Amino acid sequence: GGFDTSTTSNSFDLGEMRSSIGAGIRFISPFGPLGFAYGIKLDKKSGEEAAEFHFSAGSAF
Repeated sequence: GGFDTSTTSNSFDLGEMRSSIGAGIRFISPFGPLGFAYGIKLDKKSGEEAAEFHFSAGSAF
């Protein structure tokens, strides 16, 4: 599990910081590295989903 606070804008603005908690798993499969993660937004804005599921394949470099 984990906690994350970050911004998605190109400039640093404390007012744009967003926080979430979540958990994930990564493993090496016969098809290569796979990952699954689930995150819950702690500061959900109107019109946004409260949580998101992510799938990844391959490695980051």
